[in-house]
Amino acid sequence: MEESLLASRLAIAITASLHSLFATFIVGGMLLGATAESVGVLTREPRYERLSHSIARTLVLMSATVAFLGVVLVFLLTILWPAFWTLLFRIMFWPLIFEASMFLGEAACLYPWYYSWGKWPRKTHLFVAWLGATFGVIAMVMIDIVGSFMLTPGPVEPFFKRAINPTMVQLTLHRFAGNLSWFGFGIAALSAIRYLRTKDPEERAYHEWVGAFSVIVGFGFLLLMPIIGFSYLKAVRFASEGAFSRLMLGEKSWIFVLQVLLINVLFIAGTWYMFRMAYFRYKENPHFKRYRLITFIVMGIAAIVFVMPYQVRYIPFAEYFTSAEVNPWGKMQPHKYIAMGVLIGLGILNYGFYLSALRFKTEWGGGGRFPQALLIILGLFTIFSMINMGYARENARYPYLIYGKMTMEDEREIGLGGGRSTREAPDRQRKSPDDRNDPNPRGSEEMRRR
Repeated sequence: MEESLLASRLAIAITASLHSLFATFIVGGMLLGATAESVGVLTREPRYERLSHSIARTLVLMSATVAFLGVVLVFLLTILWPAFWTLLFRIMFWPLIFEASMFLGEAACLYPWYYSWGKWPRKTHLFVAWLGATFGVIAMVMIDIVGSFMLTPGPVEPFFKRAINPTMVQLTLHRFAGNLSWFGFGIAALSAIRYLRTKDPEERAYHEWVGAFSVIVGFGFLLLMPIIGFSYLKAVRFASEGAFSRLMLGEKSWIFVLQVLLINVLFIAGTWYMFRMAYFRYKENPHFKRYRLITFIVMGIAAIVFVMPYQVRYIPFAEYFTSAEVNPWGKMQPHKYIAMGVLIGLGILNYGFYLSALRFKTEWGGGGRFPQALLIILGLFTIFSMINMGYARENARYPYLIYGKMTMEDEREIGLGGGRSTREAPDRQRKSPDDRNDPNPRGSEEMRRR
């Protein structure tokens, strides 16, 4: 039974991660594609039109994969987790139906948007692009209602409290910024690969420009992610204290440490790329090299403090290097808050320098291979970050399938024909300890002390 449960969890994890990765890419792509086409129409710059057309082609190629993975995910949930899926579908019937409808609407706009390029009137074409982007955002909000309910469920009735549960808004904002950052860095990585593969100077110039433009989006929304993320964690703490304790102070605290490490890489690699691309503008400034060196030193120190674990005993293989259970320097207050503030503050300052420099850049294609390698690194680590964030949120609920309402044991008993209906599972859970029941009471006590 344990092996079967592990296989079921693994199947859902792989399918859901891939589906989410492609789906979020499409949501961000629809928004950026519609924006690029609008800018192209307003400025009459053909490269924005070409970028928008390339985005549309990429999304068309990916949409069938997203649909297929979505069908496979529902199939696996129905077969492997029938009690959980029946209960969740009953509670979240309208958001799930509306999400599927919005996805169909998004696809119904995406294909005409691409295949009618240059054939429809410009205003009609733009309207279809923005309509598809709107459908994509609404579909994201609907699935966020479902995802946030599983971690921080509100009362089932009325529907408003079920939908606008304690973390729904924070999760939606976090995913909105994350989708755009992921798409920006993803397109930048793809443009870097195209740059490295071609020897045509004009093509290199175009792909270098695409990478630089995409970093504006990717790094800009990356600056918002930690701020929204900590607001989200705070909401989880007050709504589902046991889940917060498990992720931040319990046996899964290493996932948060890994997430911080990935964010550090994105900040440092992104800053490195922006400095390289802005060098033409500031190379005559005698203070630029000194400022750049100081920036990397300060960011490096802040990144080390930011990634330091508080719960050392839960870090894999840590027992081979130290006998300490906790690390005082890894406390959230004030050390990690200060480190995060330094990274974001310097990120905003360097982002401003980057935007200012790009205004005066007229020659493209001669930046060399190293900035393109940085773009590929940014794309890869963004993928790791997106998957790890989803893994962290889903594992915070353990052993619950719906936090405080339905456990994995309920799934086993109902799934094996234990004689209870899916309507009875939440009722039985309410008789057990409430949502503040903590599988790691020691961690919960430490959290209160902090």
